[in-house]
Amino acid sequence: MDKHGNVNVAFGKRSFDTAKLVENAQAIIAAVKAEKPAGAKGVYIKRCAVSSTMGVGLRVNVTD
Repeated sequence: MDKHGNVNVAFGKRSFDTAKLVENAQAIIAAVKAEKPAGAKGVYIKRCAVSSTMGVGLRVNVTD
């Protein structure tokens, strides 16, 4: 995590199947939500995007 609260995590490779990528992404989002400080109020994860190394980011809905 950087000083602005951005988290950059690699969660798969091109060779992974779709189910494994989804499982890894859900595990990362759950881990970030679990680390929410008790004093933090409101929305903890505001935005989430997935992209390849040099590709355009695609927004992910993390409210579900």
